[in-house]
Amino acid sequence: MAGLIKRGKKYYLVFHEGQKEKRMSLGTESLQIAKEKKRQFESKKLAGHSSPLPTKTSLSTILDKYVDYIATRKTPKSVQSDVYYLRGMFGVICRGLEITSLKRKQGRRKAKVSKDRGDARKNMPKIEARYLEDITVAQISEFVSETVRIKGLAPKTANHNIKILL
Repeated sequence: MAGLIKRGKKYYLVFHEGQKEKRMSLGTESLQIAKEKKRQFESKKLAGHSSPLPTKTSLSTILDKYVDYIATRKTPKSVQSDVYYLRGMFGVICRGLEITSLKRKQGRRKAKVSKDRGDARKNMPKIEARYLEDITVAQISEFVSETVRIKGLAPKTANHNIKILL
């Protein structure tokens, strides 16, 4: 059986694992949401799940595995395109999102450098999250709207950014 306690504004789930008492933040200030999370925890525990607690999956690990997966399923150009979009969303946070080709192609221009802003690519918004579970719909929505505003993207391109995240 689990219980709820409130510390400051946040609710915590209190439960026993063996002889030890454990506490887990539910990340909410609402009593109703905390009760629902407690109910879900207890039902998963009764169903025999080994760990009904939410996991913390490193975003860099997920992106690395995703890039490796799409490399086996898609054409090299399609993989390159998807990695480009992911790099724009999260930055270079893992090996899979690094720029692999450093050769400059004939006729390719350098990034525009404004005297007052510096390199325009560095000022682009990014989705800041350490774990996959930390990414919210609000972050994605804000990223897409800011990118559309700054770059003047077409709706199809904005939807493509969302599609890659799903």
